[in-house]
Order: sequence, then C-alpha cells, then structure tokens
Amino acid sequence: CAFLIFGKKGIVMDSGNQFLGTERMGRLMRQYAIPCIISLLVGALYNIVDQIFIANASYLGSYGNAANTVVFPLTVVALAIAVMVGDGCCAFVSMALGRSEIGKAKRSVGNAVVLSVAGGLVLTAVYLVFADSIIAMFGGTVNEETFLHSQEYFFYITIGIPLYMFGQAMNPIIRSDGSPKFAMFATLAGAVTNIILDPIFIYPMKMGMTGAAVATVIGQALTAILSLWYICRMKSIKLQKSSFGFFGRLMKKFLSLCLCLTCVLTLVGCGKKAVPITLPQTDEITSMDITVGENTVSHSDKTWISEIIANISSSEPTKKESVQDVPQAESYIKIDFQFETGTSTLFAYEDSGKYYVEQPYQGIYKIDSQLYSQL
Repeated sequence: CAFLIFGKKGIVMDSGNQFLGTERMGRLMRQYAIPCIISLLVGALYNIVDQIFIANASYLGSYGNAANTVVFPLTVVALAIAVMVGDGCCAFVSMALGRSEIGKAKRSVGNAVVLSVAGGLVLTAVYLVFADSIIAMFGGTVNEETFLHSQEYFFYITIGIPLYMFGQAMNPIIRSDGSPKFAMFATLAGAVTNIILDPIFIYPMKMGMTGAAVATVIGQALTAILSLWYICRMKSIKLQKSSFGFFGRLMKKFLSLCLCLTCVLTLVGCGKKAVPITLPQTDEITSMDITVGENTVSHSDKTWISEIIANISSSEPTKKESVQDVPQAESYIKIDFQFETGTSTLFAYEDSGKYYVEQPYQGIYKIDSQLYSQL
C-alpha cells in the first residue's frame, strides 16, 4: 500500500512514522516489501499445512484433501473482501495523513474495523444458511465421504471467517502505520500456531477434519487478537469511540481504491481449478468391476487393483469440467470400486486420439494409452 503521501505544503507525518517522509526510498522498499511478501506467503501456509497433515492421516487421506479443496475457494472470497477493506483503508489513511486530515484518517480506520467485522458476520451467516448448496457447487458431492468431510471442515472454517477477515483487513492498516514487522509477526504467529496444533488435533487426538479446521481458526484468532491490540495503540492516530461507525462518503472513497483487486481475487476463488483425482484406499475396496457395453468383469485381486489405482493416481488433471453422471462420449469404460458401504465410479474413454478418466462432477483427467488398454 502507499506509505508516502505528498501534500500541498510538503510531507506531513506524525512523529510515530515520520521516517516515511525522510528515509531513502530503496531502504523503505526493503523495509516494507520483504515483511509484506513474507506475510502473504505465510498466509498461504494455512491451506498448505492442512493439506499436508490431512493427506498423511490414514483415516482421512484423499477424501480429506478433496474436502479441503472444496472449502478453500470460500476462504479466498473472504480474503478478497478483507483485502478490499484493508488495502483501501490503508491507501486512504496514507492520503489523509499526507493532507493533515487526522479526523478522516481516524474515521477511516474505525470504518474499516466495523466493515470487516460486519462483513465477516454477514458472510458467515450466508455460508451457514446455504452450506450444502455451496459445497455441492464446488464439487463436494462427488461421493459420500468427500461430502461428509466437506461439511465438517466447512462448518468450523466458516465460524472463523469473521476472525480471519478482521486479521487480514487490519494487516495492511498496521503496515501503513509504519509497523510492517508487527504486521508480519501477527500473521506469522497465527500460521505457526496452526502448524503446531494441526498434527496434535489430527493424529493423537484423531479429531479429523474438525481438528484441522479448529487449528486453523485458533491461528486466525491469534492473528486477529494481535491486530486488535495494535489497532488500539496506533502510532500515527489514536482511535476514539466516535471513530467507529459506517461513514458513507469515506466508505465509498476507500473501498473504490481496492475494488479491482477484490474482483480479481474473488474470480480466482470462484474459478474452476484443476484438482488431483480423488481415489479410494486399496484396503477399503472389496472388488473392482469393469464394464464395457453390457459385459462386466469383477476383480478382487488386491495387487491388480492397487496397480490400477496407482496408475490412475498419476493421471494429469485437466481444466475440463465434469457436469453430469456419465461422460459426454459415444463409448466408455465404467469402473466401479465396491466398498462395504457403497460404490465409487469412474469412467475411461478415448477422445480425438487422447485418453481420459472422468470422475463425475469432480474432474476429467488425462491418462496414457497403456492404462486404457489395461482397463
């Protein structure tokens, strides 16, 4: 965000961050850019860490990772709104301080606090009311296991949305106050907490997707608490009760500053991603049925089934969408994995000289001709 503002009468800065108007530009860029980059990288660790620990839990595995992937875009939407509020306020505060408009700077920060909290509560309510529909829209109904894990993970992540949005919205505001290292520390503290708690909740306590989600929310809560502590002690402005509220004109000005960035992040969150195929564990399968036309062959050899699953697992994700129960192909091979509790189905087919495996409503994956012939 902008941190150098030139007013008509020169640079006007509070003594708390006066160095922003006197320090060399190169040093300021290093001082601000590096902590900002680290904060953004650390913010991405929440999802990465959850994916790693979930994947290595034998009772969660690929179904847990699929559920995490289903929920992830919803957190990006929350991040987009938080960035709009936080970065917009950050830029507006810098301009207000440059013009010595301390009152507007105070109201802008107070407005951002109220907006991030209110926005988080509204988004949480929307997510909870339309939970099953949202999960289905992002592919969580591909099979029963993924749907159940998605519901579990989605609920607790949604409960933490207001904390997540508040922490992310305050981060750029803290940087604009001349404290990029504290902004980085607040984000880092939450991510490290998540890294510590994830293995504890998932492995010895066997809390499953609930454990992964709760660890994430606790980390986000710590970031929010540290951000709140700093906002109450800002260097350049001192907030008062009158600073908090919905100020229409200010809101319009600082939200418009980051509206384009929000649109980009929201589109990224809602965009269709090519995700790895979700396959069952070999020891969970009782048999595997291969159907070509009206002929069905059943296999119960664990070694053969394990080889097929290993080969399918290495299939290459594509960005083609699976939008119905069967492929849009003239002929295909139907693959049914039989469990004690149900069936999981895939389809293999050839299209324009290329070979694919399709998982209904999940995705379409490219395979080689050797695997197709084996099937």
